[in-house]
Amino acid sequence: MILHPAGTFEYAATVDQDSMEIPDPLLQATERRGSAAVSLVGPSPRILLGYGRIAIVASSQHNASVWKASFSAGDALLKAWKANDQLYLSRSSSGEIGISLLSEGSLVLAFGSATCVPLVSRV
Repeated sequence: MILHPAGTFEYAATVDQDSMEIPDPLLQATERRGSAAVSLVGPSPRILLGYGRIAIVASSQHNASVWKASFSAGDALLKAWKANDQLYLSRSSSGEIGISLLSEGSLVLAFGSATCVPLVSRV
């Protein structure tokens, strides 16, 4: 099965200090393929983490297929991250979801379809 491109995404977000200090962190993400790409929740969604779930919420309807998508992710991500880490989320055309967290360019954790997300910073 191949998903329509509007059902896919490649998001990146930086963990800021404010996100570290609240129980249900909220990050601002950007679509790595550019703002013109039609993706599941648009080019600049907000990422909410809490209760073992990741929710991706559209900031507007522009180039978004749906308003919100969420999935189970456990609590490892919240336990592992620190300020200035890079979070990557991806959903491929085959529906696989990958998540990676990089700190200073090095992999901290990855799960799901890890081949869909960066595992090291580009040199």
